[in-house]
Amino acid sequence: MVIIWLLYRNTYPEAVKLLELYAGVGAVLGHNYPFYAKLKGGKGIACSVGIVFASDWRMVPICAVLFFLAVVPTGFMSLGSLAILSGFFVQTIVFGQLGFLKVGADFLIELYVVTGILTGLAFFQHRGNIKRLASGTENKFRPKKKDEGKEG
Repeated sequence: MVIIWLLYRNTYPEAVKLLELYAGVGAVLGHNYPFYAKLKGGKGIACSVGIVFASDWRMVPICAVLFFLAVVPTGFMSLGSLAILSGFFVQTIVFGQLGFLKVGADFLIELYVVTGILTGLAFFQHRGNIKRLASGTENKFRPKKKDEGKEG
């Protein structure tokens, strides 16, 4: 995303945010479906969080708050991951409408659609977690205590 910004910030200033987002989505797709691992990869959350950081720093605190509001009371990391991407999607629309993203009007709808696809992809990759959440069998995050893991 930084390389796209460096290459196109002066030639396509109204579209550079959208071009950056496409680059980020490419990174997520490469993480989720690596050809060298028979298209079996991760869930793309780390790459997606990188997209949030690279898109607009003002989105980071709200996404962080959403993450902790989802994880701390429930213990479900998957819920926190989905909260981050949902918050990013909503903020992209709000920030875009307010003009904070400096995206040309011709590119706003496409920006929203691509962000929606990124969010939808996160939900798709977490479909197993969502089923386990619904059935009450999802694993909770539990930080290890200092004494855990040490033999007596």
